[in-house]
Amino acid sequence: MESDLGARAGSIAAVMMFFDNKNRYRGSASQVTSRAPAFSGLTVMDVVGADRELAPFLTCLDRSVLSIQHPTTGATLFTFQWASGYENGSGIRVQGMLVRSS
Repeated sequence: MESDLGARAGSIAAVMMFFDNKNRYRGSASQVTSRAPAFSGLTVMDVVGADRELAPFLTCLDRSVLSIQHPTTGATLFTFQWASGYENGSGIRVQGMLVRSS
């Protein structure tokens, strides 16, 4: 199940798992905070506490597919059609376009 982020913004979970375009596990983060989509339609997420494997992956994203899943249920919470990431203070900011749920 993919989410329509327009309906919610804020901290989405204590721990989230991240997957690349080939559904390979890339790591987890202790906190993910989402922001309501901007006028441009971009969704922005702040990722804090990214593990050793995830941090370099996220900061190197350049218009790449990205999925975020719940660690307990495995449910897909967000799928980015494309996302880019960069360091932002003590965390990582990811922004991009979500795949719209049908």
